[in-house]
Parts: sequence; C-alpha cells; structure tokens
Amino acid sequence: MCRVVARQARASAQGELHYPEASRRKPVEHAIDCTPEYDEFIAKLKDFHEARGTPFEAEPKMGNLTVDLLKLFNLILENGGYDKVSEEKLKWRQMCDGLGLSRTNAPADAYALKQIFYKNLAAWEIKTIHNREPPPPEILEFVTAKGGSLLTRTLENFHARGKQPGAPESPRSGDDGTPSRERKADETPSSGRASRELPEPSRRIIIQPVLHLHRIRNHTVKATQQLMGMAACLCSRRYSRLPFGDRRTLDTPSSNPEAFAKRQRLLRQPAPTANPYAILRHYLPAAHLEGPNIYERCLLALRSCIPAEQAFALNHLVKISYERGDKYKFVQFHGLAEGLTEKALEVGSLFYHVNWRVCYDPEMEVGLIDELDGVNGTLDILERISRLRPKDVQDGVQSADFTDQTMLITEAVLTMRNMVMLPENAYFMSDFITLKDLLCIILTLPNRDVVVELKHCALDIAEQITPFLILDADDPLYRTLLAQLKANDRGIILTVLRAIGRIAMNSPTETNKLDAVPSSALRNIMEWLLLNDDELMDACLDFLYQYTAVVSNLEVLLQTTSLEHLVGHLVRLMSHGAKKVHKDLIVSPEKQIPSRASDEVVPIPKDLLDRLLAMDEPERCYSWLRCLFEEDPDSQITQIAIWQAYNTAFLEPLKKGGRTMINAAEFIRNISQWTQTLDATGGHAARCGDWHLTAEKMWEHILVDHVGEKRGEDNKFHNKEITCTCRWAKCVKYPKPATLQLFAFGGHVKTHIMAEARSQAPHSASTADTSGPNLASFKRPKPKDVEPAKIVTLTYEETAIVRDERNPNGPPQAAGIPLSAILVLRNIARNVGKTKAEEALLKAHELGGEAGGWNERLFRPVTPRLFEIMTENRVLAPHVASLLQLLEPLN
Repeated sequence: MCRVVARQARASAQGELHYPEASRRKPVEHAIDCTPEYDEFIAKLKDFHEARGTPFEAEPKMGNLTVDLLKLFNLILENGGYDKVSEEKLKWRQMCDGLGLSRTNAPADAYALKQIFYKNLAAWEIKTIHNREPPPPEILEFVTAKGGSLLTRTLENFHARGKQPGAPESPRSGDDGTPSRERKADETPSSGRASRELPEPSRRIIIQPVLHLHRIRNHTVKATQQLMGMAACLCSRRYSRLPFGDRRTLDTPSSNPEAFAKRQRLLRQPAPTANPYAILRHYLPAAHLEGPNIYERCLLALRSCIPAEQAFALNHLVKISYERGDKYKFVQFHGLAEGLTEKALEVGSLFYHVNWRVCYDPEMEVGLIDELDGVNGTLDILERISRLRPKDVQDGVQSADFTDQTMLITEAVLTMRNMVMLPENAYFMSDFITLKDLLCIILTLPNRDVVVELKHCALDIAEQITPFLILDADDPLYRTLLAQLKANDRGIILTVLRAIGRIAMNSPTETNKLDAVPSSALRNIMEWLLLNDDELMDACLDFLYQYTAVVSNLEVLLQTTSLEHLVGHLVRLMSHGAKKVHKDLIVSPEKQIPSRASDEVVPIPKDLLDRLLAMDEPERCYSWLRCLFEEDPDSQITQIAIWQAYNTAFLEPLKKGGRTMINAAEFIRNISQWTQTLDATGGHAARCGDWHLTAEKMWEHILVDHVGEKRGEDNKFHNKEITCTCRWAKCVKYPKPATLQLFAFGGHVKTHIMAEARSQAPHSASTADTSGPNLASFKRPKPKDVEPAKIVTLTYEETAIVRDERNPNGPPQAAGIPLSAILVLRNIARNVGKTKAEEALLKAHELGGEAGGWNERLFRPVTPRLFEIMTENRVLAPHVASLLQLLEPLN
C-alpha cells in the first residue's frame, strides 16, 4: 500500500521555521475546459447513465464551484482508481487540493468530491477501465458512498453501513426527515406503546461447573441406562392412546367451488411484463428499501389525488417551503408546480359550478368553458369567469368538507408563495403559463372572508413574478391587477401597486408602459397621496414615476385629473419629513488685537514724586519703572518713549533742586541692566504645577518642596532663621533674599493662600459637593483687547438620505418620498410639452387666450418654492437644478 509521508517544518538554529516549497505554491484554480474531448466524454457518460437508468449531473456543484468531471476522472485514475484512493487515509483531501477545490472545511470538501465521483463516475470506471459489469444501481448509485470496495461488491456481500439485514429500520434524521405535525404524548405510561419502547431485560444464563470429561461420560451412560429401563417398564404397564391434532378442512372443487373459480380467473389473466428491478428488489435486504425522501414523498402524495395523502403532503410542503426555501426549487422536482396549481384550481368548484382542468395540447382549439390552455394561456379567462354560475356560499356557515378543501387549497397557494420568494423559483414560475390563469381565477373570486388569505398569497406571487413578465394592456393578469385598485384593503392596494410597478423590471429591452389605467384608479392614487401613510405614499409615487414617463399617459392624466393640484402637492412632498438644522459657521476665529506702541505715560502723583526725588540714581529709575509699568508680553513700548516720559517727569524738579539729570544713554543702560538682573534672579521663574485641595496641604507643600524644611521627630516644623524670597504672584514684600524666622515667613505665605481661598469662596460654595479642585477658577483671564470671532448662522433642511453602496465614503444622496416627488415632477416637466394638450393650449393663446404652455400653468406658482428648496436642501439641490433647467423658459 502506498504511504504518504508528511514533511514537517524544520527549525533552524535561529528559531526560524522553514516550510517545504509546496506550501508556498500558488493555489490551483479549478475551471471547466470546454474542449472537444470534454464534450465527447460528457456525451458518452450521459448515454451510459440513461441506459443504466440512473440520474446524471453533467456539471455538479461543490458550493459555488463547478466540478470538471473529466479532470476528476483522470486524476482519480492516475492515483489508482476509486478503491485505491478510498483505501488511503486523507487521500480525497489531496484530490481536492490537486483540482483546486479546497475551501474552508476540508473533511466536507473531501466527502463531497467523493460523493460526486461515486454518483457519476464510479460505474463508468468499472465498465470502461476494469472491463467488468458494474453492480446494480440499488447497491451503487442509490446508496451513499460509505460502502466498501466497488469491484468486489455484489448483492450477496453488500449490506448498508451500520445496518444488518432484517434489522428494524431506524428513523432518519437531517434534511430527509419528515417534519411531522405536533402530537401529544400518551397520557398513560403503562400503555402498550410505552411498554414496547422499554428495553428487553437481559436473559439469565445459569453457568454449570465444568466437570472432568470421564466423569461426565460415565454419569451420562449410567443415567441413560436407568432412563431406558424405566421407560420400558412404563410402556409395558401404562399404554394410552394419544389424541389427534385439530382437523382442517381441505378445499376441493366440490367443497369450495368459488375459490377454484377465482383461481382459474387469475390464471387466465395475462402475465405482467418482466421487471428486472422487481427481481432485484426481491433479493435486496429490507434495510436497503428505505423509500423516497420527504421531498419525493410529498410530491407523489400531492399527485396521487387521494385526499388524505394530499393533506399530508401540503402540511409538510408548507413547512418545507418556509423553513428550507433557499434549497427547495421547482427545477429539482418535476411535476411539483403542476401538482400545486391543479390543487389550487379546485377553488373554482367551491364558489362556482365549474371544475377547472388544464389541457397541454398545443393544437387545442377553443374548447369547453372549464378547459384552460396550459401551453399558450387562456386569453379569454376573464370572460369565461364572468359567464360562470356562482354558488351560494355564506361566510358564517360552511360544511366540514368545504372548510377542509379551503384549507388544502390555501396551503397549496401558500407553498407556491413561499417558494417564489426565491428568485430562481420566481423566474421558473414566470414561464409557467397556467399560473397566470390561476392568479386571475383567485383574484376574481367573490369578496368573502374565507378567501382573504388566499387573495393576499396570490398577490404576493404576482409581485414576485411580474419583474420577469411582459404584460400588455390586453393581458388578463394585467387587467385583473388594475381591477384590484378599487379595493378598500390597504394590504391589497400596496401589493397591487408594487406588482404593477415591477412589470418587466428585469427585461433588458421592454419597458413598463402602464397602458389603459382607469381614470378612477388615477383619482384614487391622487387621493391616497394625501394620507399620512409613508408606505402608501411611497408606493403611489413609484407608480406615478413610471406612469408619467410615457407621454400618452400624461395626456390621460391631464384629461381625467387636476394636474395643478398634483404638482402643488408634489412640491410639498419634497419637504416631507424635513428638519430645520441651524449650524454656526466661523468665518474668522477670535484673535487678540496687538497693543500699539504708546508714547503717553500716566503722570506721577505729587507724594510719589517727592519720594522718588529723594532717591539717588539708579534706584530712582528702578523705582519709577516698578511704579508706572507692569510686565505684559503682548504689549510694547520703545526705550525712547520711556526716556522721554522719565525726562518729562524729573527734569524740572531736579533743576529746581540744583541737581543734575541723568543722560539718556546712562538711563537706557540702567533699565537694560535692571531687566537682565530681573531675569537672572528669577523674575520669570517657572510656575509650580502642583494642585492641592486644602490650604493646609498647599502651605505644607511650599515649606517642604520649595523652602526645603522638614518636620522634626515630633512631626512639627522648628522655628529657625532662613534666607528666602517670596515669588507668589509678583509679591513685592520679599523680592530679594531676606533673613527672617521660619514662622514669620510661613505666616507671610498664609496671607497669599487665604487671599486666594477667599477669592474662590463664592464659586467654590456652589460646587462644594464636587470631588476635585475647581479648575475653572484658575483659568487665565481673558485679554481685554480681543477681536471677537465672526460667526455666520446657516439654516438648512435635512430630508431622507442614503449612502451610495458603491462609494460608502462619498457624499450622502437623496432618498425616500422627497426624491420620488422630484422625479415625478421632472417627468411631468419633460413630457407635458410633448402632448396634444400642449398644442391645443398654444393654439388657444394665438386666439387670445392665456400665454404660456402647460409648464407655465403648472410650475409658475411653485417656482419660488423650488428655488427655496434648492438653496436650503443640499441633497435635493442637484435634482431641483435639473428640474429648473427644464423650466428655463419660465425664468
């Protein structure tokens, strides 16, 4: 047997992993090569399966991948065939990798590939490669791929996996299981069913002690001799006649002539045709004859025309179509659509004296009133229905048979409704001509409560299949749908509007022209637009958008309705659900106005002037600067201006006192040295960034961290002389280093702390319950010379928007009722000028009538509102602009 050795990753000395080259290869992409060789292979394989009587799928699916049977067959043969690949562990996974069919679940992919080969190519391999006759389909294609070798499989040695011949059949699970109706369990646990489900008690086996062989033999001989002697004695002494068994009468021609006559009649009947599969099934064990799965079981029961079987089938089909709608398709079950339709057509016999029948004869001429054309459709179905004689059906009282039949018919239509929700099923049923006749029959039933659900299901079916249909004005289904617009049921109206609006939606060439819409339906649609119902308004606007796209329809709209009122209401709907939004737009931010260089200095008070005159230079200029100027990084003044102010203040007083005035150069040098000394001594020292909740903590922080004092052993500060400087908010009491007692300096610091606490007291009282310090009170005061920001307040409207799926990061786009309204207005503005009514209006103007055409009459009153919407609604602005371009002659 061939072994597959897996190469492991090797670790280098540096700890890096080196993988084999195969792991870095580019994955193989699987695709079908439509070559002449492939076509010939598929044709031969198809003929082989037809002769064998087994199903064949030319392009089987593995998920979303299509398997090339020729590539699969050649790859399996290169690896020794089906039996060889199945014997080797994990070999089917390698086959998936070799074909490029590996996905996320390797075991499932391997089994799926094995199943595809087993169903389609296994018998072909045995026949063509091994030149043997393949096993019958009952033990090959009709069973799963979990059996043993195919070359040695026969009817005698093959048994289903996990089952023994004659063993009772276990209930199936999974998708093939039957979804049964809910049943209550037996109330009596001692019933026969409950007892049958209990396990059988184990048998007691009495084990005798094993004796030696010669002891057993001697004992047996002696016992036999004794029994023979006793039997001889008993036979000689007590002989009695044994009674006969029960007597049975034997049938003879004279005693039972009827049985012999019946036997002769059976012998005279022709023998049935030979069926090789019947002989084969006779030899197969019971475990192999499991019967059809639930899908085929329901289909056969539905087509049997037996009421009990149809009730079983329809009950299960409703559940299957609802729960497994994505897998249950009409194309997979031949006759399912016909069976459901034929059952639904029985509704005619409940309300009319008619039994609808479908005739699939392509050459059928006009026949009886109850015969429906299943090939070309019944074009006069509505006329036939109008000639039917109705039955007297009361909503309140019905017979049991009527109720049962109604339930079965509703289940049949509901099954079709659930299945057509899948687009593939909807496309399939759109080509089923009889379905259109069925919808016409159901939708024209009398207005009774028992058919409300039936009509809603029929309308749902019509909504799903109309995108694939092309209906003209004379089509019976189109006329039937238009007639439903007279109903007063909101659900029916919504579904009908959507069904009519979707006609020919998926057709690449045809359009939905919506011809021959009754004027009463148009007036109803205009009235429904006035209701406060968003869903109904949206459906009506979609209908009007398609209706106004055709010029001839606008002609009808002008003649039968008041189009001026419709245009005015559509303009109002452009602001449906709009919200006024106010947004402040900052044109220019807030900025501080720089201070201009000022030559004006405030005059010195007389008492301060006397004190300054008593000082000598340079202390006089230093003190004068501290008294009249303060530091401001955002202000400026020139040294010439300072000298002029100083000279003006002290020149005359010094002359009167007979003292000399300092010259300008020396003055400027002194103030420059003073500012440099201020910087060197820490005049612009960095601020401490610590924050404390209480004044005590702040005072202790200053003494410990800034002064450098520590508590003693008694946890107290000791009073001693220190040299210190106070720099609290430009404090002028100790600007220079001074020697004083620690307690005196601590008291000085407390004055600053308490003054700051008192200034914050009013604000902190309102926030006393907060857990942290009041940081808002420490904000820097706002400068006085500030130019406020220039703000413009914009007011605009916001309506429904949606993001583009192709460009999610792009700007939002208009959506909803406002967009539908502007699109209808644009259709009216584009096409109303092409109507005959436009020509008649222009001729009337030439004869002295009102100037302008229909656009002038319809849109002139609402033009200001359109401009307003364009300026306030950003998402609708492009659409309104395109509308105004169509109305450009008005402007």
